[in-house]
Amino acid sequence: MATEYHHTERLPGQLEAIALFCALLIPHFCYFFRIFATTEVALPPHNYCFLPIIMKIAVYCSSRANLAPEFESVAVAAGKWIGTNRYELVYGGVNAGLMHTVAQAAHDAGAIITGIVPKRFAYRADNIVDHLVKCRDLNDRKELMIDCADAFIVLPGGLGTIDEWLSTLSILVVNNDSRRKIVVANIDGIFNSQISQINELANSPFARSEMLDMSIIADSEQEMINRLNEIQKFFVTNINSTDIL
Repeated sequence: MATEYHHTERLPGQLEAIALFCALLIPHFCYFFRIFATTEVALPPHNYCFLPIIMKIAVYCSSRANLAPEFESVAVAAGKWIGTNRYELVYGGVNAGLMHTVAQAAHDAGAIITGIVPKRFAYRADNIVDHLVKCRDLNDRKELMIDCADAFIVLPGGLGTIDEWLSTLSILVVNNDSRRKIVVANIDGIFNSQISQINELANSPFARSEMLDMSIIADSEQEMINRLNEIQKFFVTNINSTDIL
């Protein structure tokens, strides 16, 4: 059964610190519990130390069903990558379309699954999530996903997916946040128009050229995996050099 959370206003002072401590501790506990609960010894990925480094990967994608096989395939590949590395998937939490596809693949491969669902859509929440966060609306969900993620994957999707991608990109640029990257799975050129528009803006007086650097375009499933591996190395190196004593 999923642990449910309701997103309200920020907690004051000491309570917020306690909540943050618990949020950081729970994924570590879940990881080690999974190891000792199995009959076989499960070895952690190469980048784990005494407390595992768990990346939170936010995935933006479509909730539409019956999509082309290549779109389903890239969602499965993204989920498997997250799960194989024992990372945490943060996604829209709905049991539909590519959202369910990526979550099922991640879950089956060993990921921690966090679904963030607006209260009006709570009845559509996926039953495979480990943590279910009920938020106010779509904007609240987007804000929570951006705040908590260490990296982002944009899978094929429509207006909602594009909105989440560009909102994330805008926040990273405004905050000069170069540590977190966005990998865009541009399968069959589905995002060619958006990429072209970003290119034009980056070369105009209306936007900064860093926009291109923070969106890493992958035109195939394998290229997406390669880019995720590069981001993983960057993240682990950064953590080991700055955050772990």
